[in-house]
Amino acid sequence: MTTPAFPNGFSSWQKTHFEVVEVLCYIRGLDETKQPKSFAEMIDRTATEEMYELALSLTNKYEEQ
Repeated sequence: MTTPAFPNGFSSWQKTHFEVVEVLCYIRGLDETKQPKSFAEMIDRTATEEMYELALSLTNKYEEQ
């Protein structure tokens, strides 16, 4: 994994990354059943390495534009 260059500064990159992750979580939630989850089930959900890499890649692409 490469280290981001932060072309617009770290604060901008961090805000963009937060937004990207929020959207990915929302999209993932659309695919799941509509049943409410318990607190324990919500905590047990973890991101995969692929989702992490996707969020990082999308953040870096957006920040470079």
